[in-house]
Amino acid sequence: MMRTLLLLPLLQQLVGHASAEGVVGTGGSTTTVEIAPGVAMPYANLGGSDGAQSNYTFGLAAGFRGFDSALSYTRGDVQPKLGAAIRHSAIARADLFVTTKIPCCPAASKGFQHYYCDGHPRSGSNLTATADADINLTLTDIGLDYADLILLHWPCETIEETWATYKALEGALTDGRARAIGISNFNASAIDALLSGTSVKPVFNQCGFSVGNHGSKESSAGKDDVTRARCSALNITYGAYSPLNHGQAMKDKVVLQIAKAHNVSSAVVALRWLVPVRPHLYHRQHERRVRPRGFVFLGLGPHARGDGELERSLTADDYLSACWAQPSVVIYLFLPPHCLPPPVSERPTAAMQGDGDH
Repeated sequence: MMRTLLLLPLLQQLVGHASAEGVVGTGGSTTTVEIAPGVAMPYANLGGSDGAQSNYTFGLAAGFRGFDSALSYTRGDVQPKLGAAIRHSAIARADLFVTTKIPCCPAASKGFQHYYCDGHPRSGSNLTATADADINLTLTDIGLDYADLILLHWPCETIEETWATYKALEGALTDGRARAIGISNFNASAIDALLSGTSVKPVFNQCGFSVGNHGSKESSAGKDDVTRARCSALNITYGAYSPLNHGQAMKDKVVLQIAKAHNVSSAVVALRWLVPVRPHLYHRQHERRVRPRGFVFLGLGPHARGDGELERSLTADDYLSACWAQPSVVIYLFLPPHCLPPPVSERPTAAMQGDGDH
């Protein structure tokens, strides 16, 4: 059984929606980021991966409004199960944010080539038409007329193939099948190459990123500080899948030191490093602001992590004046299927899994 983490209080800050117990976020920019004009994306999204779908019903009940999927997640009926949870919920489609991804084949990366493209060879020379069909297929699998964000899952083998595939995303944006379009697993160099031959700039780049799992030099799949800085310079929102690095971020010595000092979970510290969280919540039952314990006042300084060393950790008194120099990216979490909504009397002590993989 996968390890579960008591992270619901942090989740309630990130998702900012009322639960049965009435804990809500402060709204607005505290829980979402505008990735394109009029398109607000939740900071915390419920993901999954090939053969490992999340418990989407529990996610909706817990407050998630952002969800991530991909056409390449063919094992485990990931997309149909996400669509079924959405359709069976009482939440309006307009209040949800759904991201999906289409492949770029043949792939530049041998890993992505073996993972998907080898088993799904592209026939014919019109990659734009093939990608357009992929967009329709992923929407059909989920059961949606449109996605809020459609991403190119990885770069193709050549930039010409990448341009041709990305052109289908531009078409989906024009005809309303996508409210916004972006990329995934693109490093800084791949982004610059893409921009040289496209008419619509991607608004989002989804890459693996976490404490202890981001290099100072450019990496092949964009999980590095160079790519994140390039995205920032281009006003491209950066998203982090596997924000706990499959649990390794929770074992980081610096993370453990801070967690011990503040009496919080190491997972809370690792996620807090990624996502900006305001230092208060609203508790609807009492119609007043409350100051949750511990983790809410956790702040990491302007250079909190460099070469594995902690330079400074803020106290509760320092928190409000903290310099926000964390990555401040969108994150993807994972709720395994065995996590079921707890009885109302037992909330909000529900356990949630703290990592997502793409």
